[in-house]
Amino acid sequence: MDFFIAIFLGGLQGITEFLPISSSGHLFLAQKWLGFSPDLSLEIWLHLASIVAVCIFFRSKIFEILRNSFDFRVEPDKKNFGWKLLLATATTAPIALAIKFSLGDFAPLTENFVAISLLATGILIFFSEKFRPSSVRKFSWKIAAILGLAQGLAVLPGISRAGITIAFLIASGIEKKQAAEISFLLAIPTIFGATIASGESLDFSSSENWIAAGASFFAAILTIKFMLAVIQKYWLQFAVYCVFAAIFVVFV
Repeated sequence: MDFFIAIFLGGLQGITEFLPISSSGHLFLAQKWLGFSPDLSLEIWLHLASIVAVCIFFRSKIFEILRNSFDFRVEPDKKNFGWKLLLATATTAPIALAIKFSLGDFAPLTENFVAISLLATGILIFFSEKFRPSSVRKFSWKIAAILGLAQGLAVLPGISRAGITIAFLIASGIEKKQAAEISFLLAIPTIFGATIASGESLDFSSSENWIAAGASFFAAILTIKFMLAVIQKYWLQFAVYCVFAAIFVVFV
């Protein structure tokens, strides 16, 4: 893998990680079409870079959440927000592990599976808008618990974590921009936990990994900002993209 391929793969991961279009699916297709075998170590580097990007972008929000979580003087919604994210993380683990143990290698990532996951994501985005309540609702404990279960489904190869979590939150009545913020913040413990659970050691000697991680970091920062700016008006356009991308993958 040369310098330009490392930048391309890193940038692709950083962009698709925080758009509802399946980062794992896009990264798999890019590596396959470029003639590379999927590299778990590289993917872990790219995911860690994405986490760092979220932490830096939301650094003020994260400090506020941590401070409010232990401050009994603040209003309950602010005080409990961090604990609700923790609950969502906790409910993710059982269903994610259950799917992994039950499927094993039954559902390996293939081009057809990526096409199916993209189509499924597009459908989820469409119905999240169609069945969105007319009134805005608060991020409750119940929504947080079910959000974790929904996120657990993203362990299926090619399923978009951002797509399934944002779609669920919108369908639950959460305002779109807040839904995206919750999904991005939830990515921090989720992706970090999945990285640790993989047991894959990081190769610090590979310059390509460092280059790819850097590209992923900067692309993720820009994508988070972009997503928060466009989600209100252009949420359904991601459904259109997913459907056409699925068709392209099938017939390419």
